[in-house]
Amino acid sequence: MEDKDLDELFGDDKQELHDKQSKGIVQNNDIVANFPPESNKALPTDAKLIKNATELSDEQKLLILKRWEQDPENPPSIEELCEIAYPGQSKDGRSREGRLIKKYLSELNFQPKTKTEYEKKGDLPLSNEQREFIKNNPNMRATEIACVIFDKSFLTALSQETRTVLNYQKELEKNTDFKKEIEDNDAGQEYRPPKTLEHACARINRNVDGVNYDSKKLTPTKKKQCFNLISYLHSYRFSHHYNLINSSEDRKLFENVFLKYIYNKGDLSQEDLDQYLALANEAVAESSIKKNILRLEQEQERSLAETGRLQMNLVDAMKVSRDEFNACRGRQDKLYKALEVERAKRLNERVGPQFTLLNIVEAMKNEERRRTMLEEAEKRNDKIKGEITRLSAFEEIICQIHGIDEDLIING
Repeated sequence: MEDKDLDELFGDDKQELHDKQSKGIVQNNDIVANFPPESNKALPTDAKLIKNATELSDEQKLLILKRWEQDPENPPSIEELCEIAYPGQSKDGRSREGRLIKKYLSELNFQPKTKTEYEKKGDLPLSNEQREFIKNNPNMRATEIACVIFDKSFLTALSQETRTVLNYQKELEKNTDFKKEIEDNDAGQEYRPPKTLEHACARINRNVDGVNYDSKKLTPTKKKQCFNLISYLHSYRFSHHYNLINSSEDRKLFENVFLKYIYNKGDLSQEDLDQYLALANEAVAESSIKKNILRLEQEQERSLAETGRLQMNLVDAMKVSRDEFNACRGRQDKLYKALEVERAKRLNERVGPQFTLLNIVEAMKNEERRRTMLEEAEKRNDKIKGEITRLSAFEEIICQIHGIDEDLIING
């Protein structure tokens, strides 16, 4: 667009913009406010010139300022300004055009609205009754307290309610003699899966007995296993199940069971992974039931020592817990057997010409090793034969005295 076209459309506002920019006094209240209605429309531009532009044209600057003046308290986003200045081109803040607009806004000290703005949630307000409950129950976990005082059926360690309780407990420990009897280890910390071969090897060595993976000496097969493990542990389903567990010990058990079964399996389907997750969850449930049975037995022993008789309600609770334990063990056995049968069936179907490139490379390397060993053995035999030929020049009686026999020397 030529200058005469701008003059017809914007009149004296163009000259006013140049004057204020040159003096550095453009402010929100100085933005051109009385553009004619036609200025709200996208101005025709040359696409080739826009593509090679290194700065905004005057008409583009005026359009941006006009849009900004419409609502300075709620400024437009970079994407919206890109659409105004470069209509129909679908530009965003990462493009060259978007960067030009950002630069121009920074010169005017304008702050555009970001596409997404995260506002961190603070603690929830606590009533006096809720504060007293937290103070009087140091033997409960933060998640358990949060479920009670906020009337929730289930909460995680990352919930806003749980973090509110944790922060208030920290405040009590700092200002009073309050002391938690049960630590909420890892509460509020999300699972961090391994990202490199070194991290994957360390995770395997920590969880699998009798295994020592060195990241610098991995065979192609083991390296593939490590990459598969990284992929498995990065799945949302695994981290979600992990983060739902509140106890640090149970989290370690969950990861240990899952990793121990899948670390060396590179052919698992999504259904297999879900079943191994279920197996790990059952292991955590078994541990929890065992702890509950132990507490009931200790309570029964204490009651028997104090009153000399058994409490029937404890007897019934122990029976229910043992039935749950046996059912849990049964589910684990069924899951494990089903997984083993399915995997064995799948491996049998792959026997034959369906070898992977990795297996072929391994087989070729083994063949090369065998050939090298045979060649070394043949060289050794040729050397021994040469020594025997040299010794045969001695008197035959000397050889007989020492028991030298060619076949015996070569073949032992």
